[in-house]
Amino acid sequence: MLVVSVTLGSIARLLTRAVPALAVAGLGSIARLLTRAVPALAVAGLGSIARLLTRAVPALVVAGLGSSV
Repeated sequence: MLVVSVTLGSIARLLTRAVPALAVAGLGSIARLLTRAVPALAVAGLGSIARLLTRAVPALVVAGLGSSV
């Protein structure tokens, strides 16, 4: 029984040391992924917004001209 409690204690100590280190490493990799992904997503988003606008604005202009005539 003593061996089990010692083993559990050492496992608990290892986990309390390892988990924060893993969490920090995980946050670092998440941060790196975000810094790479967000600009790419922003550029893709701007491109799709630009495409939508180039399609929508002429249609709105035509609709506006039609309603003013």
